[in-house]
Amino acid sequence: FSQDSEGNLIAGGGAGAAADSDTCFNIMLGCSSGAALNSGDHNVLLGHSAGNAMTSGRCNVAIGVYAMSDGTVTGARNVAIGKHAGRCTTSGSDNIRIGLEAGQHTTDSSANINIGRETGKYSTGGTNVIIGCGSASKSGFSGSGTIAIGHKAAACAVMTGDNNILLGCNTGCNISSGACNVAIGRGAIGAATHTGSKNIAIGCLAMANATSGLCNIAIGVEAMKDDVTGQFNVVIGDQAGKSLTSADNNVFIGRSSASNATQGDQNIAIGGLAAGSLTCGCYNVFMGWYGGTNVTTGSRNIMIGCKVCAPSATGNDQLAIGCGTGRWIVGDSSFNVCLAGTAVTMTSGTTSCVIAHKFCG
Repeated sequence: FSQDSEGNLIAGGGAGAAADSDTCFNIMLGCSSGAALNSGDHNVLLGHSAGNAMTSGRCNVAIGVYAMSDGTVTGARNVAIGKHAGRCTTSGSDNIRIGLEAGQHTTDSSANINIGRETGKYSTGGTNVIIGCGSASKSGFSGSGTIAIGHKAAACAVMTGDNNILLGCNTGCNISSGACNVAIGRGAIGAATHTGSKNIAIGCLAMANATSGLCNIAIGVEAMKDDVTGQFNVVIGDQAGKSLTSADNNVFIGRSSASNATQGDQNIAIGGLAAGSLTCGCYNVFMGWYGGTNVTTGSRNIMIGCKVCAPSATGNDQLAIGCGTGRWIVGDSSFNVCLAGTAVTMTSGTTSCVIAHKFCG
């Protein structure tokens, strides 16, 4: 066969049936391919019914059975490769859809990239990048500006939030109205319906059960894993802050640091297993390996040093600086301070003086 007078190359029963003098430089190969095309130019339509309902679309590529076939395509520069890929496309432009049923029911959105079986199958949002089998495939997906890469990333809930970045198997799987989240790692922000925004979760199952948290940062395997509804927490380390729920403004750094804390606020724990028993205390500062690990519900305590524990697990306003059971400086809840090796206790509200008789080093 050869091209017609308008430079079209047509082959197949019913292919290019509506082509006329202003339908130019198209390739339509396959039964009913480009059957309705009557003014579009520079399209490549290959396969049974590929681009079947296209009318004025320009510079589109549809390859595969029913690829870009059902919508009255007026959009331009779309690429649909695979059975049913981009099947319902109408006025959308600049989309790339590769894979079985990729972007199948999307109509007028533009600038999307869908690669993989059923990726973005029902998406109505624009400027999304969706890569991985079944990613963002839930009916009703309307988020825009989202990047979802990984098997079934953003796949389980109806996502209406915008500008999420989701990388990994099942990442962001249940984000619904949440926006501007970053989830990297299998199952990160993935297990519970999530409406929170501006969270960063990096690591397998990081913030996995988060529901409505805001502006949290969790880095590490199972970091901040529980049902987080709190905000402005920073948690770094394997299982660090894994039990946090409604807690706010905490900083936990180190493996399993504050791993049992649930509702405590404004705490700082730095060091592996620091604040390991803390549940709901507030305004504490624990620094060092196992630092303050015995404190449970106390508040406003300061424990600095390896395995330095508080005299009371539930006490408030305690100070201890040292190593293990040794102390350089201690303070009590009356704000009295004692220096190790001296007989002087500096009492709150008074003026005390310690005179050094020997300097070492």
